[in-house]
Amino acid sequence: MTPFNQLLSLDFPLAPGRWADVFFDGEAFEMEDERLWTDASYKIFCSPRSLPDPAEIHAGTRIDQTLTLTIQGPRITAPAEIPQPASVRLAFPTTSDWQPLPGLGLGAASHAQPLGMREIERLKALHLSHLRVDLQLAMPAYPAHLRRVSAEAAALGVGLEIALHISAEDAEIQLSVFRALLQNEPLPASVCRWLVYPRPEILAGGSPTEIVLRAAHKFLADATQRPLLRRARTLISSSSNARPSPVS
Repeated sequence: MTPFNQLLSLDFPLAPGRWADVFFDGEAFEMEDERLWTDASYKIFCSPRSLPDPAEIHAGTRIDQTLTLTIQGPRITAPAEIPQPASVRLAFPTTSDWQPLPGLGLGAASHAQPLGMREIERLKALHLSHLRVDLQLAMPAYPAHLRRVSAEAAALGVGLEIALHISAEDAEIQLSVFRALLQNEPLPASVCRWLVYPRPEILAGGSPTEIVLRAAHKFLADATQRPLLRRARTLISSSSNARPSPVS
């Protein structure tokens, strides 16, 4: 979301007839509404996000950032009344009303280092359902990433969730190479779920989601041990606004 830029001052009420004024000077200040990120607050900062980042500041450079707070209105002499919190009563359902939690899994670590024995034992204690690996099929290093995460899923005793990020322009080429990899190197972990995503890219017409999904059915449907993308509508994400036509 674009922040409020060139912020000069901010006024907000404190009490009936009483206001606080904050004035900003010395640098260009901006304000973001953090409520889109489930944080009930506003963030004010400088320098502007439009400037190159990171910025080089030479030794001896003087930077002035000034905030001035003034209070407007009659002076309050009586102490403010602090409302007392209402009592809270917790009620827990009986065991007959309990419902099982959905399966919880983790994504593979981004540092690309294999899990140690201590880490594996601690993760086993979480009783996970799966370990997810995201494969960028346009990147030549993804086979090594797949081998490592599949071995970790097998060590944890959980299923492997494979998310394929496919270029719509080269979908069939990338998937044919991936299929050959699966045929030549069986995975040590059982695949519990397949996800197909089109890579964010400029595509001249058509729906990238439909293109990569049809290609995945063509090259992988008979190479997997379980139905591929059985619930396609709930397992597909796309950066395109184009609405794909139904695919069985």
